[in-house]
Amino acid sequence: MKNSSPGRKTWKLKPRSSLVSQLVADAKVTPLQAQLLANRDLTDADAIQSFLFPRLSQMMDPMRMKGMDEAVKSIVLAMEEHEKITVYGDYDADGLTATALLATFLSHLGLSVGTYVPDRLKEGYGLNEAAVKNIRENGTGMIITVDCGISNDMEVGLAKRLGMDVVITDHHLVPSGFQPQCPVINPHQPGCSFPFKGLSGVGLAFFLAVGLRAALREKGWFKTGNEPDLRDYLDLVALGTMADRVPLLGQNRATHPVVWGIRLWG
Repeated sequence: MKNSSPGRKTWKLKPRSSLVSQLVADAKVTPLQAQLLANRDLTDADAIQSFLFPRLSQMMDPMRMKGMDEAVKSIVLAMEEHEKITVYGDYDADGLTATALLATFLSHLGLSVGTYVPDRLKEGYGLNEAAVKNIRENGTGMIITVDCGISNDMEVGLAKRLGMDVVITDHHLVPSGFQPQCPVINPHQPGCSFPFKGLSGVGLAFFLAVGLRAALREKGWFKTGNEPDLRDYLDLVALGTMADRVPLLGQNRATHPVVWGIRLWG
């Protein structure tokens, strides 16, 4: 089958199979859509509907992720003790959107929040000793990393010796021999049974915000109002997720940041 686009390029489609014909009937899609879905091994009608029309209700419980419960409890304790929290992010689009999302969310809760993004050329990637010391000198009691930190054992140890708590959120692969010194949210870490491993850094930050809001709701934190609407942050999730080029599959579609985010962009 051939189809010419307005740019005069000719698309060559695989011949229709019985599977494609079945998808047209079962999933109520066009033959072209059915072929594209079949090419991506989407052959179940329910899975196709979830892929094409995702809902926020399809988002998995953040507490299924190893380290999430411990991280949330640590942050709640810091909030109750009125500690300043610094969100330490990476300098790429994923890290910047994750930093903005989490810092804005925590500020909405009434916390004293700072941010730190290292200079790409002068400081490089991840935590560094000078930055950790500077953050402590500025009165920070807790550092939360976004899109970095999983390979910074020495700097995490320094932060703890200086009297700070640390929470790591990072979607990068875990180094061999990794031994966590603090709560770690990373679906790649050993022992994490969270089935979807393809979240971006800002995606993990969003999952943390969801888990933290749920815990605060249980504690009655929002009895007087001011509960944040997490849909307001999906424009940042959309931007960071697309910029980091993670697959728009699974939980990246369940939260469907692209659709929701583009709606927020107007």
